[in-house]
Amino acid sequence: MKLEIPNKRVLEKIQEYDEVKKVALQSPDGLKEQEIELSQFLQKNDYETYIYPRTFGSCDLADEEAKRIGSDLLIHLGHAPMPISSDIPIIFAPVFLEIEDVEKLIEDNIEKIKELGDKIGL
Repeated sequence: MKLEIPNKRVLEKIQEYDEVKKVALQSPDGLKEQEIELSQFLQKNDYETYIYPRTFGSCDLADEEAKRIGSDLLIHLGHAPMPISSDIPIIFAPVFLEIEDVEKLIEDNIEKIKELGDKIGL
């Protein structure tokens, strides 16, 4: 399994805003590795980046903190977009889980799945 952020799509979204130079990034702890990769990708594309050290979910946006350090935009990884007003633009960037063998994953975890109930949604 591999977690993946669509870096090029995020870059295209950033480019929709005029004069963005400094970008703040925020993600849950489980996505820090991908957040660092995105930060490096953005730096290679001439953006200054700042990684915000913590988050407690999509309702804990660091938009005020990002604004305070001079960021032009906040990228929030791994959470669905929320209708939140902010003084700086916020991009909610999806994270995708690439699973090569879904059947094996289910077989390896069938006991845990059964503990959850009779029905599951995929």
